[in-house]
Amino acid sequence: MRGLGALLGYGSILVYLINPAWIAWAQVELAENVRWAGAALALFMKPLLFWMFRSLGKNITPTVSIREEHDFVHDGPYRYIRHPLYTFASIFFVGMALLTAMPLSLLGLVVAMSALVARTAQEEQKLVERFGNPYRDYMQRTGRFFPKLSV
Repeated sequence: MRGLGALLGYGSILVYLINPAWIAWAQVELAENVRWAGAALALFMKPLLFWMFRSLGKNITPTVSIREEHDFVHDGPYRYIRHPLYTFASIFFVGMALLTAMPLSLLGLVVAMSALVARTAQEEQKLVERFGNPYRDYMQRTGRFFPKLSV
């Protein structure tokens, strides 16, 4: 499911970047200012994604497994939300979908994020098993995908 979403999302944008005419059938009419807003949104996410990857360091994995050498990361964007990659990447792809005027990219995002949201509970259970009460306390202080409004 996640792979299908990635194929639709990344694939449609990649084809657009190579030759927009190849995927013109998937585009819709959007006002120029909406497309520029999408560009700004995607561009704004790039430094946030860099911040997230820098904060995460060696702890990133493509699966829900937690390695023995993993650290409990709770600084950088992790100070505010537990899954900033999912948040920042989603916002980035919304921006790219607006920029390219391709709802197909949004469909890919919805499919991929549905799978990732479903696996988030598994990820968090593994983190609780590995880090125990400090991670439970962290869950109480932070939002899953967006910062908590009150602590």
